[in-house]
Amino acid sequence: MEIKILSKGCEKGHMLEQNVKKAVDQKGVYAKIIHIKDSNELIRHGINETPALLINDSLIAMGEIPDPEEIQIYLD
Repeated sequence: MEIKILSKGCEKGHMLEQNVKKAVDQKGVYAKIIHIKDSNELIRHGINETPALLINDSLIAMGEIPDPEEIQIYLD
């Protein structure tokens, strides 16, 4: 599983990364977590609000910070 966090390097992006790590640990799954802060990559993925969360290239959240429990729903 590949999880991408896209942000501008802001505090919200850091908070989302921490929530993703907690969700992965709590669920007990393996995931490659990538935090992308490059504005060209944000554009390439069609992200216009940050932070954004993609799991296996499916957009899960944009412009919000889901809690670990909500993220776990998508970790199957």
